[in-house]
Amino acid sequence: MRLLPDRPSIEYLRKEAKDLLGVLRESNPDASLADAQRALAAEYGERDWPALKAEVERRAAETPTAPDGLAEELAGVFGLGSLSEPARPVSFTPMGRCWAGTTYGTLHALAIPSETPINPYVIWRRPEADWYLLRDRARAAGKPWAEQLDALLPALLDLHGIEADIASAKLILCNQNCIPSHVRLGRHGELVVMEWDFAGSLTAELEVGIALTHWTMRPSINPKAVAAFREGYLDVAEWPKLDLSSFGVAVTAWLNWTYNAICEAIDPDDPNDPERAGFLEREAVGLLDRPMTRAGLEQLLVV
Repeated sequence: MRLLPDRPSIEYLRKEAKDLLGVLRESNPDASLADAQRALAAEYGERDWPALKAEVERRAAETPTAPDGLAEELAGVFGLGSLSEPARPVSFTPMGRCWAGTTYGTLHALAIPSETPINPYVIWRRPEADWYLLRDRARAAGKPWAEQLDALLPALLDLHGIEADIASAKLILCNQNCIPSHVRLGRHGELVVMEWDFAGSLTAELEVGIALTHWTMRPSINPKAVAAFREGYLDVAEWPKLDLSSFGVAVTAWLNWTYNAICEAIDPDDPNDPERAGFLEREAVGLLDRPMTRAGLEQLLVV
């Protein structure tokens, strides 16, 4: 589930909804703006567009506003130049997906050797038995989605058969976290990557596998998005040879994220905070409603 900032902009979300409409119409020409708004609301864990707007208005009313001139002052102190306009979303635009491919391809073409250990979060998986225990905990807690989790277990465990082959792989420096929410359009129309904290060792194949699950499966699997991403990548580098094992790291990260999110929904860190508990509940439901599947990953290989 995507996170709203503390002070979200409804105009920003309207722009995202219009961009998303274009994506929906790539596979369904009859899709409407209301369909796009509803899908975007689900991305943010809200039941519909009015609920998303209400949450934005609530945060706008409660969050302190930065004093006028603060952004300009900070830009001057750090030598960032002049502010030209607010940051713009790119995650749902065809050009945004193409630029993302170019960004990945540019980094991979450098082939900077990396000897740092791979982050355990993306290579270590819980035993399958832990998922059945998690289902039992959800049932004991009276969660309304416990049986949905039970029905999904075969598909989740089927993902365990998709493993990354990294024993003999040549590792290079990769961003590892260049997801749609971490990029913006710069003032000259270029893509700006805002998150490098998790940069580390991977292979080009494994990072492309991660990228495809973030850039081309929202709100659903989109072959045209895959083609746009691949086109951008091919502008600067050779497209890596992909198979199901290329998604091994992406699978592990998603399984761990999903397991942890469900654990937190069952046992919130602060049960006296209803807002936090509600967020955790929505995130768990969102993951169960739109799970990663082997069939979905196989579709990404057909380009």
